[in-house]
Amino acid sequence: MLWSPRMKEVANALGKWLLAKIWSQATKCQLVSRSIQLILGYKD
Repeated sequence: MLWSPRMKEVANALGKWLLAKIWSQATKCQLVSRSIQLILGYKD
């Protein structure tokens, strides 16, 4: 399959969007675990 510039653009945008989604999920999980730790009184 030949990669047209348009296809590359779409793939690039999709990759960035996916990365952002994964990143926001990861930070959300971190925030949740951090607040649970704070609530339960854990310290690092």
